Amino acid sequence: RAHNVKGQANAQANIANLNVEFKNFEEAELNYNRALANYEKAGDELGIAQTYDDLGRFHLSKNKDYKKAFECLSRSRPHLHKQNNNYSLVSNYLFTAEACLEMNDLA
Repeated sequence: RAHNVKGQANAQANIANLNVEFKNFEEAELNYNRALANYEKAGDELGIAQTYDDLGRFHLSKNKDYKKAFECLSRSRPHLHKQNNNYSLVSNYLFTAEACLEMNDLA
């Protein structure tokens, strides 16, 4: 059952990425959130981390909602730490810094 939920989450995340490519941002956010819920249901730490990270970058670059970007990127980090994924962590911190710059909040 968890495998089916994870597969569904993977499909929803891929659809969200396609939605972004086709500039259907409302559907993209909806599909990212659906994927996130299913990754959480499946207990998939990597999927949770990647989806929060994708949502953060989405809010940063497409929505220009820097507060939401910061929140999603921050939620991704504990899951990235569990994966010991240093490359993704560095990338996450860079995008988080960009969100802070846009909010004029580097304190």
